[in-house]
Amino acid sequence: MMFTCRSYSGAEAHEMHLANYLFPVAEFDNRLEALAQNILANSWYANQVSKRALIESDGLSLKDAHTLELFKNEGLAPDAVQRIERFFKRPKG
Repeated sequence: MMFTCRSYSGAEAHEMHLANYLFPVAEFDNRLEALAQNILANSWYANQVSKRALIESDGLSLKDAHTLELFKNEGLAPDAVQRIERFFKRPKG
């Protein structure tokens, strides 16, 4: 890829696992909005901690990244108890 500088279609990128999602053009805005809402429905704290972990482990060996993950503890999210309670109250199925 780097040597040829070739462009790839969305479908090709998806097949090579370079893209997580492939949406038809006609559905793009709605599907992207749904994805964003799904992400935003998660804990803001967990999203922030996950992003920080990705930034801090960038360039580390797998062993060092795992060590960082094991020994650095962000603690519980401020809304953890409420989110756990909501999880167990959700409809089954």
